[in-house]
Amino acid sequence: VTLDRNIGLARLDYISAGGRHRIFGRLNVNRVTQPDFIWSPYRQFISPLEDPTAGGVVSDVYAISPRLTNEAKASFSSDNLHWNRANPEIPGLLTRFGTSVTLPGPYQQIDPFSNKTKNGEALDNLVWTGGRHILKAGAGVLLRGIDGSLSPQQAGIFTFNTLNSFAQDTPSNVQVSLLRGPTGASANLTTPDFDRSYRYNQYFAFVQDTFQVAPRLTLNYGLRYENFGAPVNVGSTKDVMFQNGALVFPTAGNQPLFTTDNHDFGVRLGASYSPWGSLVIRAGYGIFYDHPFDNL
Repeated sequence: VTLDRNIGLARLDYISAGGRHRIFGRLNVNRVTQPDFIWSPYRQFISPLEDPTAGGVVSDVYAISPRLTNEAKASFSSDNLHWNRANPEIPGLLTRFGTSVTLPGPYQQIDPFSNKTKNGEALDNLVWTGGRHILKAGAGVLLRGIDGSLSPQQAGIFTFNTLNSFAQDTPSNVQVSLLRGPTGASANLTTPDFDRSYRYNQYFAFVQDTFQVAPRLTLNYGLRYENFGAPVNVGSTKDVMFQNGALVFPTAGNQPLFTTDNHDFGVRLGASYSPWGSLVIRAGYGIFYDHPFDNL
């Protein structure tokens, strides 16, 4: 087994004159390849697994004034794990007449697969300090694009009982994927399109205050808003949905997987009190929302 990996990393740190800007940037690339992932005694049918990834981030902490600071960050990442059968137009060929003969094609019937993701994220925080208060507010966005396909028996699998039946092109069994559609549509014997494209966007915003009521008592209070959205099928091919006990076949437009909740507000409360010495008593309360696993 051969595994090739190439890794690259670059980083930049910069502080402006007077220290008002502190800029940080990083870029990384990584490529993993297994050249003989799908192996065959026929070299023309050996095909690789490839997984190129890349990512980058940049941030700027800007001291606008002695009391006001802004922090901005942006990042991106991409990943493309995929493999395909060499000469994919040739169907899989299986035998039932012993293991001494391997017909042309991959030694293992591995289905083509692709999972490509692109992510972009940005956030901005503003901090103001005045008297006994530290006010902070911010917002952010996460934009995800998910493209993928799994193509089972894309070109079909033909099974032959004897070597002579293979020579005469008379298979004993044929397996192939057919498009599932409304009643009667499968009679067209159409090969499905396995490619899917999804978009998944998420947002948040918050505001909070830290208030020093007394030298030994500090209060924290704030409000946070979350909007996790839902994966939306934006590709030309739509997935069949199971709704209200029946299969639904979308025809056009974007297709969300589920209904979203746009009213996720979370209150946060906290306090710390030091009655004497180094003893500190802390308490807190909050409503939190977790997003579901999003590689659906």
